[in-house]
Amino acid sequence: MANCKITAGVDLTCDDLRRLGGLNNRFWIYAPSDVSGSTESIEGYIEALTFEVGASSFTFDSPDNSCSAGWEAVVAEGGNKFFNHTVAIKLISTTPSDDAIIEEMLVAKMAVIVETQNQEFLIYGINNGLKATEGTQNSGAEDASDTTDSLTLSGGDKLKPKRFFSVDYATSLALLEGYETPAV
Repeated sequence: MANCKITAGVDLTCDDLRRLGGLNNRFWIYAPSDVSGSTESIEGYIEALTFEVGASSFTFDSPDNSCSAGWEAVVAEGGNKFFNHTVAIKLISTTPSDDAIIEEMLVAKMAVIVETQNQEFLIYGINNGLKATEGTQNSGAEDASDTTDSLTLSGGDKLKPKRFFSVDYATSLALLEGYETPAV
């Protein structure tokens, strides 16, 4: 049997206690198969992604306070353990083009980069991708009804979602925005 041990502790600072929950309303989605590699810092941050020629990420905007992302530890009967990544998103589709994109998302394997309210970026599904496991839309019965297209994406990974960071927040954001242009 494996003799697995922890190798360090986790510190807590006052700044760690001053954190907001929730996500920014903008996120990026790409196909993991479109990424040929990544650069990881000594600290473990993903500093850059390398996209295949012609590939890019796509930016999505959702209503404020409508998306969430997280992970759950899974312990299988056979003893193996992994992290189930889940991203719940809401989109407002108003055109046939929007509808077609949501239809593509239902069958695609995706990785999702989210921005927390603390200006941190996390990549869900970086290794194995996420697939749509739920999807709903309803007209509602009242004026204030939620009429968004809601999708839940999930998938297993042996690691927690990876943190994306290069130099500072502005540089990290600029890199992510640069990935919206197809690689050459």
